[in-house]
Amino acid sequence: MEIQLRRNQNSLGIIGTGVVAFGVWSVIKMTMYFLLSPEELRATLNMNRLSKNMMIAVYIALAMILVIELVLRLYVGFSARAEGRDREKGNGYIIVAGLLVMLNILCFAGNSMTVYLASDSIADMVVSMAIELTSMITLVDLIIAAIRSRKLKRLLGE
Repeated sequence: MEIQLRRNQNSLGIIGTGVVAFGVWSVIKMTMYFLLSPEELRATLNMNRLSKNMMIAVYIALAMILVIELVLRLYVGFSARAEGRDREKGNGYIIVAGLLVMLNILCFAGNSMTVYLASDSIADMVVSMAIELTSMITLVDLIIAAIRSRKLKRLLGE
């Protein structure tokens, strides 16, 4: 049982690093999207009719969403790494990981619809869907490893 506990704790450390990496990747991906294809972003969000101030407000809102997602992923990733090093952590990061899984499902569904409706950038959307799916699997694996680790600690502590 101790071997399984160490294996799960090691998994938490590795998966936590992966969650942090996916958070950084999300910010890089969206920043590049904002910078390299602003016309496509305006068309996607139907912003061509908006005033300049409204467009700035939309960009600020999108940037805030990105920052919030990054902060949540950093929180989950670093908390998982800490628990993997046998530090006591609350249930908050597991709950946030569950919320991030739900967000990944929504993004995956949105990308699926985009692939179905769009015909010009299918390769980009398929790659984006694969990354979203990998991120979702990583978060689910983190949740499973955290729960198993806690159960094994309770069994070994009794």
